[in-house]
Amino acid sequence: MARITLIIAAGLLLAAGCSGQGEQAGDEDSEVTRVEGVPVSTAERPIVIIETDSGDIVTELFPDVAPVTCDSILSLVHQKFYDSLTFHRIIPGFVIQGGDPLGDGTGNPGFSLPAEFSSRLHVEGTLSMARGAHSIHSAGCQFFICLGALQSLDNQYTVFGQVIEGIEVVRKLAAVPTGAMDRPVETLYIRRMYENK
Repeated sequence: MARITLIIAAGLLLAAGCSGQGEQAGDEDSEVTRVEGVPVSTAERPIVIIETDSGDIVTELFPDVAPVTCDSILSLVHQKFYDSLTFHRIIPGFVIQGGDPLGDGTGNPGFSLPAEFSSRLHVEGTLSMARGAHSIHSAGCQFFICLGALQSLDNQYTVFGQVIEGIEVVRKLAAVPTGAMDRPVETLYIRRMYENK
């Protein structure tokens, strides 16, 4: 019972922490937009590398189940949007979250994405889109990496990729002590994100 309560509470914290993200989105009927103008990968399963001071996290994207999200992530990656941003939230046993241009869980890229739910499950190493609690269509640029199986997030958040190498780096980042608002006590930089072509 305590574990279920912890999972529900962590899920609420995840949603609440993103409540400022995508404020332009409004309610679920709001218009969603896509990033335009930057060519994205034609690879069936693009590989994106997240460089951190603790090592590299190699991820595989799933455009077959989240095409709009993957297109947007790759466009932001090609624009170097994520370079020098941070992992601003750590919830042990739950997720590490990053990709916020403001670094506090309230930032967004100026647009929002539609929810793309699929049969993909939230397991250790899953990449999924953070969003505001007010709308399932409020994801923009913030994402999280799961630290274990999280069934409570399935069909609630858009799964768009999976860590295929460097899960030990994710675990090392997740072990950093946190303070208020689940913020790590040291700055955990995303030094660079790039597509491995």
